[in-house]
Amino acid sequence: MPVLLQIAELGGPILLSSLCLAVNGAIYEVVTAVRLRRPLPYRAPLAVLGCVVATVVYGAVRIAQMDAAVEEAPQVRVGLVQTNMGIFAKRAEAREGHLRHLAQTPELERTARPDLIIWPETALA
Repeated sequence: MPVLLQIAELGGPILLSSLCLAVNGAIYEVVTAVRLRRPLPYRAPLAVLGCVVATVVYGAVRIAQMDAAVEEAPQVRVGLVQTNMGIFAKRAEAREGHLRHLAQTPELERTARPDLIIWPETALA
């Protein structure tokens, strides 16, 4: 659930693990009290419930903030050059692969007018 994962920016995976441990600990306390016919504990489960509610609220607010920031961000047109050569063919004919990338790049610039052109990591292999 993405709404629960947002607290990772505050404390990383340790905070997420701590929340999981707290929830499991509260469940254990309640189940143990029921099995042993003791009075139900309320402080620890309520504290953990408060932490979970705070986590959900924080996550919902943070997701809304990030969605708004993405909406307001400028758009970037990205073009990708692919030579339609397999990895082994590119290694066997490295010059041919490089020439294809060089030939396709200006064509992509003319037709799509991208802000950024990306070559694959094997373009110069």
